[in-house]
Amino acid sequence: MHRPVFVLFALLAGCAPTPEAPSGMSELAAFFFREHPADDLPSLGLGGANLERLLAEVNYEAEASADRAFTLSDLDNPDVADVRRPQEPLEDCIEVAVTARSPHAIDLHAALFVQTDQVPAQTATERYDRSFVDGDPDCFLTGGCSRLATSNDIRRANLLYTVDYVMPKQIAWLDLVDADGEPLGRRALTARSWLDQSWTAQNGQTRLVQSYTVEVWLEQDDGTTIRFEGNWTDIAIPGVTDEQTIRNTTRMGIDDGFDKNDEAIDELFGS
Repeated sequence: MHRPVFVLFALLAGCAPTPEAPSGMSELAAFFFREHPADDLPSLGLGGANLERLLAEVNYEAEASADRAFTLSDLDNPDVADVRRPQEPLEDCIEVAVTARSPHAIDLHAALFVQTDQVPAQTATERYDRSFVDGDPDCFLTGGCSRLATSNDIRRANLLYTVDYVMPKQIAWLDLVDADGEPLGRRALTARSWLDQSWTAQNGQTRLVQSYTVEVWLEQDDGTTIRFEGNWTDIAIPGVTDEQTIRNTTRMGIDDGFDKNDEAIDELFGS
């Protein structure tokens, strides 16, 4: 795959700007959501490198997702100021983050992202139709374009509820850089998704009140990919009020999603 065109622009400029990015886990997770649309891609690239350093001590052989999980701080209003969202208190969200290592190269994760039918890559999903609202998927895959914006028409179904909703999701290519803005020779992807309104399940009681998600894919020298997902979700389920139960369920769901992604890559691309 060709390198993203923004690398060429940086080289032509003669020297890379010194980027800025936080170094703490919670601050980085919020940073990736807040700064996703910014033009400062080197800053996001440093964010990816900082995240990679924080994840360096994770035991990726651990089977239990709890051993690869982190607790995040609440988002603040400035973190979500540029997206349309339900006007609900952000502190009502339950937050969790999980990381895992995928055996697949980052290019295959990008190829999975541009599939219009995402059901093979999802858990407990009866429908997941992806359409592209900004950017060209083919250009994105070759590295000629750094960003895509999508709209996702989804039906989630499990033993507790079935809910239909539409979710915006955006993704961008990054080049990992050091604190001086110098390329580290590896790429990353980062994505954010959210709900622009609340959605009620078919039972009339369960509600997806609000949700915000950050995903990061970090290319590794051995051809594998480190995955990270941070999630802030406010869901109202009758009879379920314990925050830790919801956090644990969300954490395991994210980890199951990682496995499902890898299975879909195997099935779709034979790799």
